[in-house]
Amino acid sequence: MGCSKSYYCAWWEAEMEKMKNEDEEAWKWLKKRLANNWSRSHFESHFKCDILLNNLCESFNAAILDARDKIILSCLERIRLYVILRMASRRSASKNWRYSFRPRIFKIIEKNKLGPSQCIRRLAGEKLYQVSHIYGGEFAVEQRHALVGGGIYVEYHVSM
Repeated sequence: MGCSKSYYCAWWEAEMEKMKNEDEEAWKWLKKRLANNWSRSHFESHFKCDILLNNLCESFNAAILDARDKIILSCLERIRLYVILRMASRRSASKNWRYSFRPRIFKIIEKNKLGPSQCIRRLAGEKLYQVSHIYGGEFAVEQRHALVGGGIYVEYHVSM
């Protein structure tokens, strides 16, 4: 099934046409489902959570592997010792950081700062903009204002 493995939306559409010609029943079944749940071309390209990226659970399980075959009190004591030593090593490493958050997070923030610079905003109406990304993708952005606590709260509604 090429439509689930396609990297680009145009490729996905071509594969869906092939599927429609081969098996219309399967094509109808897939059209009822959201493509972002099953097709690579519609997946998000960025992670929403750093923990998913770091595979924290897998690394923790690997670290306590030798403790897992012990009786429960010995196992818990080894895990407690591991966590204490890990926190102490991270605390000492954090003294060398230049910012108040981790260097990896800082790199992600710096990369995300480039996102708006790759977009072109055009006024399309009162409080309505058309935003075009330089690599494709067009969005309609409606800007809404509301006063909150004496300051201006700006809310955006994005539609594709």
